[in-house]
Order: sequence, then C-alpha cells, then structure tokens
Amino acid sequence: MSWDLQIEKQRVHRENFLRNLVVVDGVPLSCEQLKRLEALGGLRVHEQAPANRNELLKRLEGAHIILLSEARLDGEILRACSHLQMISLWSAGYDHVDIQGAAELGITVSHAPGCTATAIAEHTIGVALYFLQRLGEADRHVRQGGYAWERFITAEFHRQVFGILGLGTIGTRVAEYARRLGAEVLAHTRHPSNERAERRGVTFVDLEALLQQSDIISLNTALTTRTAGMIGAREFAQMGRHPILINTARGKLIDQRALLQALRMGQIRAACLDVLANEPPDPQDPLLKMENVLFTPHCSSATSQGFGAQTELCVQNVEAFLSGKPQNVVSK
Repeated sequence: MSWDLQIEKQRVHRENFLRNLVVVDGVPLSCEQLKRLEALGGLRVHEQAPANRNELLKRLEGAHIILLSEARLDGEILRACSHLQMISLWSAGYDHVDIQGAAELGITVSHAPGCTATAIAEHTIGVALYFLQRLGEADRHVRQGGYAWERFITAEFHRQVFGILGLGTIGTRVAEYARRLGAEVLAHTRHPSNERAERRGVTFVDLEALLQQSDIISLNTALTTRTAGMIGAREFAQMGRHPILINTARGKLIDQRALLQALRMGQIRAACLDVLANEPPDPQDPLLKMENVLFTPHCSSATSQGFGAQTELCVQNVEAFLSGKPQNVVSK
C-alpha cells in the first residue's frame, strides 16, 4: 500500500469516527443497512418516537446526520442542532420539517419520493370501488337480515370521470390505474403541458372544472402554505356530480368542518380519509359518526415492498450526501 493511500484511509477513518449519525424515531433498518450506516460514523438508533420535545432535543445532541420518520423539526429545534448537516427523511412528505429554516441554516434535507406510489394508488382505486359498488351498504344490509339485490344496482368504474389533484409520482400512478380500468382522467397541476397530458393519458383542467366534472376526486398533492385548506366550502359547492372524495395526501388539504357540512348536505356522496388534520382524531369528532366516510389510519402506503424501498432510499440518500452528490433534495 502506498504512503499516500495509507494517509487517505486514516483520514477517512478519522472523519467517520468524528461523525455522528442518529436514527431519530423508528426507521425500520435491516441488519445490512445498519452496518452500512455504522461504516459512515458513530451511530445511535432510537426505535420509538420521542415522548416529548425535550427528549427529541436530547436525541439530536451532537448529530451531524439524522434519519427521521415522523418527529416534527421546527425552526427552533433546527437552530438548537449546531452540528446538523443533513436530514434524510423516511417519507416522501416533508411538511413535518421546516424546510425554509433548514435551508437558511445550510442543512440539506433529502426525502424518499415514489417508493410507496403503487401502494397508495392501489389503496385509492380500492376505496373508490368500495363506495362505487356500495360494498359497505350491501354488507350491512345482509347482516341486518336483508337480501334485496335490486337495491344495489351500481355504476361501473369505466364510466366514471376520475379527477386527480396533483400529478407527481403518486398522482401519476393513480392516473395510470384509473385509466386502465377505463375511467376518463382529469388532472390539475401547477405544471400542465400538452406533452405531459399525452404521455400520462390525462386531460389537464383548472381546479373549478375538475371539481364540477369529476365523479371521483383523489387528492395527491403536497401540503404547502398554498395548498392548505384548498378544499373548503366554496370548492364543495362546485362539486356538481356529488363525487367520492379520497384523501391519501395530507389531512390539512381539506377544511374538515366544510367536509362535514358537505357530507350532510349531499354535496359529495362519500369520503375516504387515510389522513386527517389531527391524527389520531378526537373520539368525539362528528365525522366518525358518518356512515358514508371510510377511515384508515394513515396506512395507504403501508406495504412491505413500499416500506422496504423507502428505507433503502433513505440510507442511499445519506451515502450520496457523504459522497458529495446529494440526491432527492427538498427545496423550498
């Protein structure tokens, strides 16, 4: 071994020894992935969410790189992390981190987009069919002693107009599946183009047209200051075909008081909510009493295949950052 190579190996070893990596809150790493992270520096792993803010701050002490699942990192917490260089998110969403604050502090934030797109798209189509075929009603009818098939003449999926808000990786996969089942797909996005429309097999329309024309509406956009509360009383009033509303994105995209009123008034026929403004919901929330709402506990992305790919990308993002080629960087 040459003297220069030996010096370089010693330098890398010293840098790794001085670098602290922290798994903050339960990223499901395999043994092989743990070994890869251990080779990059000192590693601390926490398998459960922190009980409170003080515990979170204690976990972050001295960290240069963190892998993060769900813990919220606001500007105050980020400013307290004087050594922090990089955050690798075990998620596609990043609204639980102050991205602007991180940028101002020179902290790189990478996320894991697209890994759970198939799972979420399958969930979306499944819950749409659940209400379109009135499966819950039919099940209750039989359990209560009925057996009148003529009460359950429903509509076929391929006759529906399927509206998608947000045509990123997940929205694109939803569009693909809906189109394969014969639906006409409308989409609303910030970056429409004829080329994208032709490639994705969708028709781009403005928000008002999508709300007016859709039989099924799927929310697949990120939560930002621009999109928070984007579906409220005004938007529900524009939903001319009493659609099924599906939200697998973020709960705060919808004004939940307006949603409750829309359900009671029949402006929409049903809602499928995988996400809520407050999770878990208040047990007294009147939405929980609505029979035409299907709730799932933020699990539309929860498949072993999707989570496995998401964990691997989370680790790869750390490796890419340390090699000087950061990837999947979130920008404000």
